[in-house]
Formats: sequence, structure tokens, C-alpha cells
Amino acid sequence: MNELAVFPEKNKEELVRLGRRYGLVTPGTSLLVLETLEQFVEHNIEPPASHPELRNQWLAKMDELWTAKNAKQKEKLEQVVALWQTRVDWWNQDFSHWNENLNEKGKEKKAETETAELREASDVSNRTRNDEEESPQLSEGGGMADGASQPAPGGDPEAKKSAQEPEKPTIDIVIQSWDPNTPYLEAIKAVEASGNAYPEYLNQRVKYGDSPAYYLDCANYFLSRKEKTLGLRVLSSLLELDLENPGLLRVIAYRLAEESEFDWTIEILREVLRLRPEEPQSYRDLALVLASRAEANFKTNATQSVHDFEESMALLYQVVMGYWDRFAEIEIIALMELNRVIAVTERLPQRESLNIKYPALDARLRKLLEVDVRILLSWDADLTDVDLWVIEPSGEKAFYGYQRTFMGGLVSRDFTQGYGPEEYCLKKLVSGSYEIQANYYGSRQQSLVGPATVKATIFTHYGRPDQQMKELTLRLTDVKEVVTIGKIDLK
Repeated sequence: MNELAVFPEKNKEELVRLGRRYGLVTPGTSLLVLETLEQFVEHNIEPPASHPELRNQWLAKMDELWTAKNAKQKEKLEQVVALWQTRVDWWNQDFSHWNENLNEKGKEKKAETETAELREASDVSNRTRNDEEESPQLSEGGGMADGASQPAPGGDPEAKKSAQEPEKPTIDIVIQSWDPNTPYLEAIKAVEASGNAYPEYLNQRVKYGDSPAYYLDCANYFLSRKEKTLGLRVLSSLLELDLENPGLLRVIAYRLAEESEFDWTIEILREVLRLRPEEPQSYRDLALVLASRAEANFKTNATQSVHDFEESMALLYQVVMGYWDRFAEIEIIALMELNRVIAVTERLPQRESLNIKYPALDARLRKLLEVDVRILLSWDADLTDVDLWVIEPSGEKAFYGYQRTFMGGLVSRDFTQGYGPEEYCLKKLVSGSYEIQANYYGSRQQSLVGPATVKATIFTHYGRPDQQMKELTLRLTDVKEVVTIGKIDLK
């Protein structure tokens, strides 16, 4: 036990097993003195056979609790099924015939967008709404509420595909370069031509070395110049500042994931999960990086990749079926991702021989929703509100107050209390330019690296074998600040 305790997290399960078997105090177990039925129930410890009456009472009580738990899980499942059906109904709608009159109809719908923005600006209480309220644009049964853009009725779009698929158009994703314009970066840039950027970074560290934002900005500078070794060295310095701060750890993990440093990222996100197991984002962040590592390494290490895929699916399933008081409807975002990971594993070569273990996902929740574009916005700070905006070619702005657009854009439920993610989906791209923005609405908590550090992830051909992804991590500094993250151009 002493040998295993040198690495308590790595050997947690074995330590617990030894502690229970021999009655030892370990990093994962404690000695308890239990006297009443309530105490045995609270700690889920079966009374010894030497106390048969207490043991029988405990068994009866645990059976009662188990029945109530099953009923609660069944109720949760039905709630998720109803939410998921709303998303599937949106996905099944045919928006293609509206595209012929996009310019004319777009003007009308742009006016609706502007009206929604005015309503949002004039109604201050709108932003202090309880997260348990219904989404303003969705009505019961998956339809749209009055005032939302309503497509004409249509059947299953899959049945209307032509026998011959047209040639795929060109999709360009342009990520906006981000420059925080700080004094220390200006000093570093001033000497970069002479090759003294890193020595100047060390000079500036004397003054700014206590600021996490300093290391993040300088790491971004070196990484953007393709000096990966220096960039990772600077980024790793953040780990020395505050290892018990989940927000800071998330920022480091986001940036490492952009550089495909999956092993580091996974270790950091496991620590975040240990510190914040009550937040669904902790499970989701880890699950997505595990899936990315599995896809990247499958050809060279299939055994490890299968393990990563299985853990990723289990974590996402936990988000789908968990109870999250402050983050209603995050289950739908996780379901989009869980169904995609399942689809990826089903396309693996010789899948039958891999013996992949899948979560017990209800058949009603099992459907891959492929889309041309999927955009997600996450941030590091709790009690913080950042909004995802997407301005479509028609001029409509898709955002939390205008969740359904004329051409089929869909925005997820607004998260006003921290972390996100907020999501934009469009099943079928229309020619033109899509501008992606982040609106820093406000915060009741100060982050170590600035008011809010956001991560934007942009997918094209989401859920398909030719899926592409680009990411950007940047800091927002001022409340009411609107930052353009990038553009998607369809030619």
C-alpha cells in the first residue's frame, strides 16, 4: 500500500481495494465508526452479519432507495428523449427550397433579427432569467414558437436526394488572428527581427511573471510563429502558478489540445474532473480529447484507442444521463457528440474484432445528426455569460434571442452562469459568408487569466468521414466586448 500511495491518483482503485480488504486507511478510504441505520445508509456500507436485524433493515432501505433511483432515472430519460426529438425534428426539416429566394426573404428575416435584438436590449430582466425557463424560440413537440422563422412543410430530406450527388462546393474557414496588444508583447515583437524574442520574454517575466495572462499571451505568440517548443515551454509555466484552479487548468488544456498535445491535455483534464465533478463540462471536455487522441492514434495503437473511445463514450453518456441543475439542455450537445463518436467507431476497420463496449444508450437517442457546420463556444469562468453570434449570408444574426433562422440555423440554449458550451448548427450551407462572433455579456466572477478566456471550435461536414475542425483560444477583457472569431465562406 505504501508503494502504491506514491502515485495515489494513478493507483486509486487498487488502494481502495486494499483498504477495504484489510481495514486500512488509504488515500481513498477512511475508517468510520457507524452505529445507526441512517449512518450505514448514508455511507452505503452493509452492516456486518453479526448484526442481523440492522442488516435486514439496511437491505430493505437500500431496496427502497434503489426503486426510487430507477424511477428518477426513467423520468430523466423521458426528458432527454423529448429534448432530443426536438433536435431531430429540426434536422429532418427541409430548408433547401427556401434558398432560391434567400436575398429577398433574407431582408425580411433580417428585420426580425433586428427586432429581436431590440427586445433583448430593452429588457434587462431577460438576462437574469432563471435557467429553468423554456427556450424562447422552441415550442412543445419540436415545432417553433410564434414569431420564429417557420420553414414550409417538407418530408425527409434524405428521400429527396437526387440519384447523383453534385460536386461538393469549396468551404473556407478563416480564423481571425488574435492579438491582445499588451505592453510585454509589444516589447517582444520589437526585437523579434534580431532573434531575441525569447530573451525578451524572460526580461518581461520579471515584471509580469505573476500574471497567468502573461504566459498565455506569450505562449500564443510563439506558437503562432511555429516555434512550438518555445510555445509549449512557456505554456507549461502556467502549471506552476495554481494547480488547484480549474479555470486556469481548462485554459491550459484548451491551448494544448489545439496543438494536438493530447497526453498532456488528458492528464490536466483528469485533474479538472477531480476538482469539479459536479460540472458536466468536466466530463465533456475530457471525453472530447480522449476521442481526438483515439482517432489520431488508431493506426499506431489500436488497443489504446479502443480504450479511449470507450472512456469517451462513457463520459459523454454520463453528461446525457446526469443531473445538472445549472446547465439545462447540455445533454443535447453531448448527445450530438456521443452519436458522432459511436459513428466513428462503427467506421473503424475490422470493427467486429475490436470488441468495443458501448454505453447503454436508449434506441430513441441513437441517431447521427450530420451537419455542414457546427460551431461551439466554451469559456473558463464560472458565473460568466458569453454569447455565440453567427451572422448568416441573409443578414440574420443567430443568437440566444433568435434561435431559429430563415435558412435553417439553430442556436442552442443560452448558458448564463458559466462555461458554455453554446452551439450553432446548420445542416445545409448556402453560398456566402458566415461571420462568427463572441459577445462578452458579463461576469460575476473574476478569472485568473482575465475576465473570460473563450475557446471557439468550428466544424465543417460534422459527423462525416471528411469532417474538418479549427480551434481558437482567446481572452475577452471588457464587458460588452464583441470579438470576431472568424468566417466561413462557401464558394
